[in-house]
Amino acid sequence: MSGTPRDPESSRDSSSGNSDYRSQGEYGTRMNGGSDPVGNYSEDLAAFQEVLPKRYQILREVGRGGMGQVLLAIDRGPNLDRHRMVAIKRMLGSYLGDLESVKRFYDEIDLASDLRHPNVVKMYHSDETRLGPYIVMEYIEGKDLGVYI
Repeated sequence: MSGTPRDPESSRDSSSGNSDYRSQGEYGTRMNGGSDPVGNYSEDLAAFQEVLPKRYQILREVGRGGMGQVLLAIDRGPNLDRHRMVAIKRMLGSYLGDLESVKRFYDEIDLASDLRHPNVVKMYHSDETRLGPYIVMEYIEGKDLGVYI
Protein backbone atom coordinates (compact mmCIF):
# COMPACT_ATOMS: atom_id res chain seq x y z
CA MET A 1 0.00 0.00 0.00
CA SER A 2 3.11 2.16 -0.16
CA GLY A 3 2.26 4.52 2.65
CA THR A 4 -1.02 5.94 1.41
CA PRO A 5 -3.22 7.50 2.52
CA ARG A 6 -0.73 10.05 3.68
CA ASP A 7 -0.30 10.78 7.35
CA PRO A 8 0.04 14.45 8.33
CA GLU A 9 3.73 13.85 9.04
CA SER A 10 4.32 12.44 5.54
CA SER A 11 2.13 14.88 3.62
CA ARG A 12 3.14 15.52 0.04
CA ASP A 13 2.45 19.27 0.26
CA SER A 14 6.04 20.41 0.13
CA SER A 15 7.64 17.58 -1.81
CA SER A 16 5.15 17.29 -4.66
CA GLY A 17 4.52 20.95 -5.28
CA ASN A 18 0.77 20.33 -4.97
CA SER A 19 -0.32 22.57 -2.13
CA ASP A 20 -3.91 21.32 -2.32
CA TYR A 21 -2.93 17.73 -1.50
CA ARG A 22 -2.82 16.98 2.19
CA SER A 23 -3.90 14.20 4.48
CA GLN A 24 -6.30 15.05 7.24
CA GLY A 25 -5.88 12.06 9.49
CA GLU A 26 -5.52 14.53 12.33
CA TYR A 27 -9.32 14.85 12.31
CA GLY A 28 -9.59 11.42 13.90
CA THR A 29 -10.94 9.66 10.84
CA ARG A 30 -8.25 6.97 10.59
CA MET A 31 -9.31 3.36 10.24
CA ASN A 32 -9.08 1.31 13.38
CA GLY A 33 -7.49 -1.72 11.76
CA GLY A 34 -10.67 -3.15 10.28
CA SER A 35 -12.24 -4.43 13.49
CA ASP A 36 -15.52 -2.55 12.91
CA PRO A 37 -18.06 -4.37 10.78
CA VAL A 38 -18.87 -2.16 7.82
CA GLY A 39 -21.15 -4.10 5.47
CA ASN A 40 -24.23 -2.15 4.37
CA TYR A 41 -23.54 0.49 7.02
CA SER A 42 -20.73 1.68 4.77
CA GLU A 43 -23.31 2.74 2.16
CA ASP A 44 -25.17 5.02 4.58
CA LEU A 45 -24.38 8.59 3.47
CA ALA A 46 -25.24 10.06 6.87
CA ALA A 47 -22.81 7.66 8.57
CA PHE A 48 -20.10 8.47 6.02
CA GLN A 49 -20.70 12.21 6.52
CA GLU A 50 -20.07 11.74 10.26
CA VAL A 51 -16.58 10.27 9.72
CA LEU A 52 -15.45 12.76 7.07
CA PRO A 53 -13.52 15.89 8.07
CA LYS A 54 -15.94 18.71 8.88
CA ARG A 55 -14.81 20.69 5.83
CA TYR A 56 -16.74 18.31 3.49
CA GLN A 57 -20.52 18.36 3.18
CA ILE A 58 -22.02 15.57 1.07
CA LEU A 59 -24.79 16.73 -1.27
CA ARG A 60 -25.69 13.57 -3.22
CA GLU A 61 -24.47 10.48 -5.02
CA VAL A 62 -23.46 11.19 -8.62
CA GLY A 63 -22.30 7.74 -9.66
CA ARG A 64 -21.71 4.15 -8.72
CA GLY A 65 -19.19 1.76 -10.19
CA GLY A 66 -17.56 -1.59 -9.75
CA MET A 67 -16.10 -1.04 -6.28
CA GLY A 68 -17.87 1.98 -4.89
CA GLN A 69 -19.57 5.28 -5.40
CA VAL A 70 -18.81 8.89 -6.25
CA LEU A 71 -20.40 11.67 -4.23
CA LEU A 72 -20.83 15.36 -4.93
CA ALA A 73 -19.78 17.46 -1.95
CA ILE A 74 -18.89 20.98 -0.92
CA ASP A 75 -15.35 21.55 0.35
CA ARG A 76 -15.30 24.48 2.72
CA GLY A 77 -11.52 24.39 3.11
CA PRO A 78 -9.46 23.89 6.25
CA ASN A 79 -10.91 27.04 7.84
CA LEU A 80 -14.44 26.24 6.62
CA ASP A 81 -14.43 29.47 4.61
CA ARG A 82 -13.45 28.29 1.11
CA HIS A 83 -16.21 26.80 -1.00
CA ARG A 84 -15.71 24.56 -4.01
CA MET A 85 -17.52 21.56 -5.40
CA VAL A 86 -15.60 18.29 -5.15
CA ALA A 87 -16.15 14.64 -6.00
CA ILE A 88 -15.51 12.08 -3.28
CA LYS A 89 -14.81 8.55 -4.49
CA ARG A 90 -15.07 5.80 -1.90
CA MET A 91 -15.11 2.03 -1.62
CA LEU A 92 -18.25 0.20 -0.48
CA GLY A 93 -19.44 -3.00 1.13
CA SER A 94 -17.81 -6.33 0.44
CA TYR A 95 -14.89 -4.75 -1.42
CA LEU A 96 -13.65 -3.31 1.87
CA GLY A 97 -12.88 -6.84 3.06
CA ASP A 98 -11.08 -7.84 -0.14
CA LEU A 99 -7.39 -7.04 0.27
CA GLU A 100 -6.74 -7.05 -3.49
CA SER A 101 -9.54 -4.51 -4.09
CA VAL A 102 -8.28 -2.28 -1.30
CA LYS A 103 -4.75 -2.50 -2.74
CA ARG A 104 -6.05 -1.46 -6.19
CA PHE A 105 -7.83 1.51 -4.61
CA TYR A 106 -4.60 2.61 -2.90
CA ASP A 107 -2.69 2.09 -6.14
CA GLU A 108 -5.18 4.44 -7.82
CA ILE A 109 -4.53 7.01 -5.06
CA ASP A 110 -0.75 6.73 -5.59
CA LEU A 111 -1.07 7.06 -9.35
CA ALA A 112 -3.58 9.92 -9.27
CA SER A 113 -1.57 11.92 -6.74
CA ASP A 114 1.40 11.97 -9.14
CA LEU A 115 -0.52 13.00 -12.28
CA ARG A 116 -0.44 16.61 -13.44
CA HIS A 117 -2.20 17.27 -16.73
CA PRO A 118 -4.96 19.65 -17.88
CA ASN A 119 -7.07 16.69 -19.07
CA VAL A 120 -6.88 14.76 -15.78
CA VAL A 121 -8.95 15.71 -12.73
CA LYS A 122 -6.94 17.00 -9.79
CA MET A 123 -6.77 14.96 -6.62
CA TYR A 124 -6.96 17.13 -3.52
CA HIS A 125 -6.96 14.71 -0.62
CA SER A 126 -7.10 11.04 0.36
CA ASP A 127 -7.59 9.32 3.66
CA GLU A 128 -9.46 6.47 5.22
CA THR A 129 -12.17 6.18 7.84
CA ARG A 130 -13.63 3.26 9.74
CA LEU A 131 -16.00 3.02 6.75
CA GLY A 132 -13.17 2.69 4.24
CA PRO A 133 -10.76 4.75 2.13
CA TYR A 134 -11.76 7.71 0.01
CA ILE A 135 -10.33 10.20 -2.50
CA VAL A 136 -11.41 13.84 -2.79
CA MET A 137 -10.92 15.20 -6.28
CA GLU A 138 -11.90 17.97 -8.63
CA TYR A 139 -15.57 17.88 -9.65
CA ILE A 140 -16.23 18.45 -13.34
CA GLU A 141 -19.85 18.96 -14.28
CA GLY A 142 -21.01 17.22 -17.41
CA LYS A 143 -22.15 13.93 -18.83
CA ASP A 144 -20.93 10.60 -17.54
CA LEU A 145 -17.75 9.57 -19.35
CA GLY A 146 -19.36 6.17 -20.00
CA VAL A 147 -21.82 7.91 -22.34
CA TYR A 148 -18.94 9.00 -24.58
CA ILE A 149 -17.12 5.67 -24.47
